[in-house]
Amino acid sequence: MKKLVSCVAALAMCFGLSATVFAAEVPGSQTIDVKAKSVENTEKPIVYSVDLSWDAMEFTYQSSGTKTWNPATHTYTDSTTGAWSEGKSITVTNHSNATVNANFSFEVNSPYREVNGNFSKAQMNLATAEGTSVADAPKGSTVLTLNGTPNSTIADSTVIGTVTISLTAN
Repeated sequence: MKKLVSCVAALAMCFGLSATVFAAEVPGSQTIDVKAKSVENTEKPIVYSVDLSWDAMEFTYQSSGTKTWNPATHTYTDSTTGAWSEGKSITVTNHSNATVNANFSFEVNSPYREVNGNFSKAQMNLATAEGTSVADAPKGSTVLTLNGTPNSTIADSTVIGTVTISLTAN
């Protein structure tokens, strides 16, 4: 008996929860808007990719004028002037999905301390490459020029110093 009463009560509850719609006539069709949204939940790790290119870092110091021999002192009277060849370019191209800073420095080797190097830009800030084509990637250039008079002759292909390019994240 308990089972029968339970079944009847369960059926009564089912009918009570269901909704029945009565229509006098069926009008045709009904449209219902379906809405959605997209939420991005992906990580975008930073990837650093920087291209460096440079001219051959070979410079020539050329002096011109006259050195006149003085027989009384056994020395030359120097009336020469000199100049270094034109500067050499270094280019940095940022293909990273983050901003990159580039810093340039020149360190002369000890036998040539009278020579120094200067950059047209000692520092540059390159924007992210996001949203650019490879051909239009952010890039910057600097030019290294040498100055000072060497106190001795420099043989061909002598390393007189080094350029350091330091790349840092912004």
